[in-house]
Amino acid sequence: MPKLATVVDVLGKLDNVNIATHPERCAAVRNRNSKCTKCADACTTGAISITDGELSITPDLCIGCGTCATVCPTSALEALKPNDAELAQRGIKASKATEGHPVFACSKVLKKQKYDKGKVCEVVCLGRVEEVLLTGLASVGAHTITLVGCEDCEACEYHKGYETACVVRDSSNDLIRAWGGESTVEIVHALPEFVLEIDEDSEAVDGISRRDMFTQLKQEAKAQVGEVVSSKIGEELGEEEEPAKFMKVTKDGTLPHFIPSRRERLLDNLDRLGDPQVDTIKTRLWGAIVIDETRCQSCQMCAVFCPTGAISKYEDKKTKTFGVEHRPADCVQCHLCQDICHWGALHVDDTVSTDILLSGDVERYEMAPRKVQVNKPDSIYRSMYQLLGGGQIYER
Repeated sequence: MPKLATVVDVLGKLDNVNIATHPERCAAVRNRNSKCTKCADACTTGAISITDGELSITPDLCIGCGTCATVCPTSALEALKPNDAELAQRGIKASKATEGHPVFACSKVLKKQKYDKGKVCEVVCLGRVEEVLLTGLASVGAHTITLVGCEDCEACEYHKGYETACVVRDSSNDLIRAWGGESTVEIVHALPEFVLEIDEDSEAVDGISRRDMFTQLKQEAKAQVGEVVSSKIGEELGEEEEPAKFMKVTKDGTLPHFIPSRRERLLDNLDRLGDPQVDTIKTRLWGAIVIDETRCQSCQMCAVFCPTGAISKYEDKKTKTFGVEHRPADCVQCHLCQDICHWGALHVDDTVSTDILLSGDVERYEMAPRKVQVNKPDSIYRSMYQLLGGGQIYER
């Protein structure tokens, strides 16, 4: 990956009316040893790409599909048209209008047919849809959530968005099932008949014209669930404070942390669905670290660079022990801790405990005394002493 200044500058070029960038959240900005290329791998148009190991941005190619924001674990990229709150509001209204069967369709599909806009939510590409939206709709009563792509999504020039949507569909269904939900997310390649547009004034239902009936449904949706759920989502989005452009090390020697509100909302959605029906779940969204004590050098660098603070330092003066604590509920599986561990002592597991996710419990890893204490006057001498074969020196 390129130097920090280069990444910050390159990401800034993408900042436009469609996508907001937050370089300070990017794993590659926090440490140059990050191997994360998720945004470039998923970009539907090549607006974000990796060429000869260098990240490059071509702003004119960006169509604002939001697929990059769906795959970014740290929310360094944020879709704006629509943003999460707006898309959730549309989904809720569509769910009410279809009695629990909302439809999301890509722009290509909707250009070819007439459809009821009250029942269908338009997205540039299905890659925009992510787990928070889908589990949120499931938690407020949606039965079947249908994602509609092109007749042949795999042949579409934006096929990477379809690939991301397939991953999100499977991930969402796994989460819903794990928490006892019965909702289903499906991907099809034609608009369902119940959303196809008809002559709204040609018939009346129970004495009410179809146009008036749809208007009434929309008003009821807003009155019953729109204001409550949308305001909640809006408040959560508003809680995201913009960190400083240039990060300053905090008092405990770590970089500032940021927990994406998407992850917090996702846990809220699962809690509304019910209680976990399984002990563990394999997911792309959270991770559980495993530290090999025989390889660990007690440097605590994993805690220094962790974007969310899922890994933090601890020191117990009573027991004279120190190490790191890990909160799986705050882990976004960016793998930065694993990438920067020079000794291969840390591994991120994609299988996590469902109970720990909801409880926010902490796992503690005690570390062995450091061979050389950092930030001491004789630190360099002691390091060179060991390097030249002078034996080990342990700190008391």
